[in-house]
Amino acid sequence: MNEFGEGCSRMNGEEPMMEALNDLRLESEEVRSGEDTEGDLVVNDEEEAEDEGGGFQYRCVEDNGENNDGERIEINNVGDIVKLDLKNLSPHEVGLYYDFQSLELAADFYKSYARKNGFAGREGKKRHNKDGVVIQQAFVCNREGFRRERDGGTPSQRKRRANTRCGCKAEFRVHVNVLSGRWYVTWFDDDHNHDLMSDAHCGMLPAHQKMSKGHVMQMNNFLKAGIRPPHILAAFARQAGGYEKVGFRKKHMYNQIGQQRRNQGDDGKSAIGYLQWLGLKDSLMCCKHVEDANGSVRHMFWSNGLSQISYQEFGDVLAFDATYRKNKYRYPVVIFSGVNHHNHTTIFACGIVSNETEETYVWLLEQFNAVMKGKSPVSVITDGDLAMRNAIKRVYPNAHHRLCAWHLIRNATSNVSNPGFTAAFTRCMLGDYDIGQFKRKWPTMVNQFGLQENRWVREMYDKRKMWATAYIRGNFFAGFRTTSRCEGLHSQIRKYVHSQSSLTEFVQQFQRCLYEMRFREAEADFASVHGEPEYHGQLRSLQISATKLFTREMFDIFLPVLDRAAILKVTGQRENYPSVIYVVQKYQVDEKEWYVTCNLLSNEYRCSCLRMESYGMPCDHMIAVLVYLNISEVPKCMVMQRWCRGAKSVLCGELGQGSNFWDTESVGRFASLLDVYYNVCRLASKSVDDYNEQYEKGMNDYNHLKEKNGHVSDDEESRRQGGNGGVRGGRIQRGRGRIGSTSSTPRLWSKRTTHCSLCHVAGHNRLTCPLREQLSEMIEQMYGTSIPHGDVDLSFSNEDFNMSWEWIGFAAWTSCDSSGV
Repeated sequence: MNEFGEGCSRMNGEEPMMEALNDLRLESEEVRSGEDTEGDLVVNDEEEAEDEGGGFQYRCVEDNGENNDGERIEINNVGDIVKLDLKNLSPHEVGLYYDFQSLELAADFYKSYARKNGFAGREGKKRHNKDGVVIQQAFVCNREGFRRERDGGTPSQRKRRANTRCGCKAEFRVHVNVLSGRWYVTWFDDDHNHDLMSDAHCGMLPAHQKMSKGHVMQMNNFLKAGIRPPHILAAFARQAGGYEKVGFRKKHMYNQIGQQRRNQGDDGKSAIGYLQWLGLKDSLMCCKHVEDANGSVRHMFWSNGLSQISYQEFGDVLAFDATYRKNKYRYPVVIFSGVNHHNHTTIFACGIVSNETEETYVWLLEQFNAVMKGKSPVSVITDGDLAMRNAIKRVYPNAHHRLCAWHLIRNATSNVSNPGFTAAFTRCMLGDYDIGQFKRKWPTMVNQFGLQENRWVREMYDKRKMWATAYIRGNFFAGFRTTSRCEGLHSQIRKYVHSQSSLTEFVQQFQRCLYEMRFREAEADFASVHGEPEYHGQLRSLQISATKLFTREMFDIFLPVLDRAAILKVTGQRENYPSVIYVVQKYQVDEKEWYVTCNLLSNEYRCSCLRMESYGMPCDHMIAVLVYLNISEVPKCMVMQRWCRGAKSVLCGELGQGSNFWDTESVGRFASLLDVYYNVCRLASKSVDDYNEQYEKGMNDYNHLKEKNGHVSDDEESRRQGGNGGVRGGRIQRGRGRIGSTSSTPRLWSKRTTHCSLCHVAGHNRLTCPLREQLSEMIEQMYGTSIPHGDVDLSFSNEDFNMSWEWIGFAAWTSCDSSGV
């Protein structure tokens, strides 16, 4: 009887060459069988034995997985494993009675067994049949084997991890039954040569720390909400009852996030795929992109349905600006925005471009014009970029182009470097002057500071119709003087994205920012119709009338107009049928006067200050005329529809506000079910009976719904929300915009050193090993033959596989040391 018991196969002395080669092959991680007739290991009997260390080993009867001594216990799902008392389970019992429906269940069993008994397991050697199918799998203790020592060379600067390998021999081996397809135990050695860990520390072993699919799903939902991984881990710890009960660490979350980024493939294609997935729920969603000759995505443009609806009502003023450092490629992000009926910033469209040339901006504006059905804005405001300015002239030649006042003031400071000139320039730009006054004040200012030859000053005077209030008065800009709204929007977007965001992450987080802005608009709509504001001051009847027309924010802006009108008076009038011209002056100020024209037939009002045309709201001079005429209501002709309560109601009524734009019902149902089933899981986990009942019920419900609705895998859902979408393209090219492109140093990978499987020395393999001749002589003395040279058929049978390797490995190491190799 050998060390494995009576029923174990003995080495056949008639074939020593094949047996020696089999022993050499056992050193490999995977052993492929070239000829396997039955596919099962056949053992005649069973025996319990004590090994040299006193540990308990068990070799079970494997008669094709059949055992007539007792009824076999089938493990068909994870629930069956949970029912077992793994702490008090003996290897003898497992070997006799347990079999598993799949190899994965056998692996889960050994992992759970290890967790309950103070160690961790990992996969060991596996065996394949001639078709490459795994027929035998071993699982070993995580401390099996020894650490491979580092070869010479420069020592690593990184602190090495603690050595956890101690050569533990504990092993759990299963084999497949080719007739039934089930897996049964062929070997279970539960003797460890190290101390087992306590329950508190065992859960910290890397093998027992892993994120489940549920945790990954929750983490992704938290990430989409803008919650950072450290806070997500704190939420998991609060839910589990402590950090030690979570089952994973912060590094596992970062690893999972990195793996998901790598799995999504090409970043540009993934971002476009996500936008196309949004288009499945939004029939008006538009997404365009440009690829270069290599198939790499160069430019992207998109606009959803609700943004297009907003543009139809509020697209008379368009802010066109670029922001930077919002993605890891340093691509400029161009946002098309405006102002809605609540005086809030609203987004019409967005684009990501790889450069800022005139042709690129022309492409963006053409896509914008196409998706907005050819509607041109009345006015456009930019920061003065030359490429933007030329592109606007080409695409919207009739639009009034205004330069940002803030950028002009900054340029005045940098080009002249005189605080006095900056203040005087600001007064000329924003002062309430007419054209004649401006022409008199400009040369006076230039002569005062001696800037007759300054090129920037001359250029600004040539562009005066794009920035001076005297020239742009009467053009509607909805209160826009600067791109400060754009800067505020950029600051808000910065809360959702950062300089290392991928394009897919940027698009997803940008949508989240857009949803929040829509919710604030909905809150403002509610505030405008809920309750009445506090009325104060004079002209109460006009205040009541204004609340029925304006939204709440615009009403607050209109109140100071009423206060200023109280100090104005009508000093005269001239009739010119069908119009009447009223002369308005400030109380006890006769130097300045304004002229308000009233058309008696159309009931229209115009003022010489042109503020109605510039802002879309009645000026204080018009209100003074209404008071003079004893009119108690603000005429509708004095209020632009874009500032009224129902500005979007007509368009939204035509196109609907259902699931195309807000999927609130689906999200609400999901959140409600999640809350209910969380409480069910929390209560059912306290009792084994309740757990078994709820688990079986949950699996039945899941299978029923899967058959009813059609199963969509997690990978398929991920692909829909961020996959390639069928777009051909290569990698995203780095931007060449204002910030400039960045290059990363390629990572250099060193070639792994080859080690001999006989002597474990680097620099050669077992076919060229110096020990081969010594080993051949040793086998010839023992068995009467030697190892042949050349190609050898290394196929294995079941009996060949069960040879012992310990004696030949020890002899090889001894010979290696003595020979000085």
